[in-house]
Amino acid sequence: MSHKWVLFTILVALNVMDLILTETGLSLGVLEENNPLMTEIVTRWWLAAIVKLGALGVVGGLFYLIRERSKIVEGALWICIAWYTWVVAWNYSLIVTAI
Repeated sequence: MSHKWVLFTILVALNVMDLILTETGLSLGVLEENNPLMTEIVTRWWLAAIVKLGALGVVGGLFYLIRERSKIVEGALWICIAWYTWVVAWNYSLIVTAI
């Protein structure tokens, strides 16, 4: 497995954690969806899951098409991983402090 696919797997795991924590936080009333594109979508967890899986599918398809090791692809993955790590940590901290 190439380095970019390991990074992609980490990104998938972070997206799953984001989905779970967002749904948990919304149901507890401790989180608000701040992404204007997702505001209506997160009212239905299954729709949010479909959107996230679709986006990850597109990214995975692009990685498949870009077979060689690309610094741009890896850089973009690291930026996405950093962002989702922050989002997951932030949501987790809000939920834990509210419980």
